[in-house]
Amino acid sequence: MALFRAWLVVMSLTLLLPACGDDDDDSSGEGEGEGEGESTLARCTDGLDNDGDRAVDCYDYDCLEFQQDCAPAAYVDDLGDAAPARPANLACLHDNPRPEPTGDTVSVRFYAEDFENEDRIEGATVEIYLGNRIEGSPDYTLGPTGPDGLTEAVDVPAQSLLATRVLAIPDVARTTVEFDVETPTQDDDVRALVVADSTYRVVPAAVGVTIEAGKGIVAGRFSDCDDEPVAGLIATVEGQDAEIRYFVDETPARQPDVTTEDGLYVAINVAPGDHETVLRGRLEDGGPLVELGRREIQVIADSINVVNLRPLAE
Repeated sequence: MALFRAWLVVMSLTLLLPACGDDDDDSSGEGEGEGEGESTLARCTDGLDNDGDRAVDCYDYDCLEFQQDCAPAAYVDDLGDAAPARPANLACLHDNPRPEPTGDTVSVRFYAEDFENEDRIEGATVEIYLGNRIEGSPDYTLGPTGPDGLTEAVDVPAQSLLATRVLAIPDVARTTVEFDVETPTQDDDVRALVVADSTYRVVPAAVGVTIEAGKGIVAGRFSDCDDEPVAGLIATVEGQDAEIRYFVDETPARQPDVTTEDGLYVAINVAPGDHETVLRGRLEDGGPLVELGRREIQVIADSINVVNLRPLAE
């Protein structure tokens, strides 16, 4: 998952987000827009795709000012003639089992990769947790990685889910945890995500939050039954007073109150320990908020913990 690659490319440009509309736009946010590209409350919140980009205008970058007037919805049934190719597919909600191991084993090498530039990381130590949970001793401790970023090969169950933890490298990378890493059905190399130290420090600055020492960041994406990202969802980390932020065009932003069409969220300043990450949304316009995704995670201090969510299994 290239979770934040597009965001990181433009990270330095996002410290101050522009207001909705151009400086010479004298729209007050009410009534119909008269000029092409003019941002108005009516255009941004009418539930349509007026600009033809195959996304509801409410979640467009230039509609950030009016996001509080957008009703969060897991999907929209009717977007008119300019509707997206398909609404979010949540047909597997409550019937979405995880892949079952085939019973075979495969030989796997893990490669440490910086998600900002996809460079392989030399000198990384990769811990493997076959139970897909960070607790106790790892099943394998691999590395340090060589110039090609690769570890030695180990045998793991085929088509199973595991967790990886890449240990911090002073002044180079932060401890990075990723859950639900799927193993292949044949011998292959598998990525172990690494977050650069510089990236870790820039994340909170981009969204106006200061990292508290000893706490962690939880980040990820919600995808539907077709593995497509879902807009209109609210993220929480239960029992935590974390700072939740969402994204616009895969760029972290200060203003959206729900996931946009990229489905991304980030929770900053989560205490170490076991927590439940939850995504909620509306199955129909005006309907109640319902729980769509939930995942128990083990947050590590001073680290980024990546967890992507899909519709509930049961």
